[in-house]
Amino acid sequence: MRIFTDENVIELRVLETGREDFHVGIHIKANGFTAHKDSIGISRAGFALFLEQLRTFKDLPEGEITLESMSAGEFRLQFRAAGKRYHVVVQGHLNRTIYQAESALLNTLYFAFRLDSSYLRTVVSEFEGLLGTDHS
Repeated sequence: MRIFTDENVIELRVLETGREDFHVGIHIKANGFTAHKDSIGISRAGFALFLEQLRTFKDLPEGEITLESMSAGEFRLQFRAAGKRYHVVVQGHLNRTIYQAESALLNTLYFAFRLDSSYLRTVVSEFEGLLGTDHS
């Protein structure tokens, strides 16, 4: 699945699914910065809640909704209403820790870009297709 504007892309690719969770590969390009991670776990319950909130947010963008990885702090994707009714900000972060010479080196991409709220219907469809989730 992809969320994109002219200069920004967030891609999630399902790698494996389980009863309680699933794993995705993530690639993010935001305002000239790029990051990717090969496998991030997401709980099915957390994803179902996020998708339900996203469907509501699509019709009336207020506040914010968040999808997070099962490993705390590893990945966060947030949709936030911003300013005028037709603006939404997509923001979040992707972390990768590299272990070298007995050191843990944390690398993080924080990203944020605007998305027109008319595109949210497509975003919902993309997320529904990620796991073949029922279109409610």
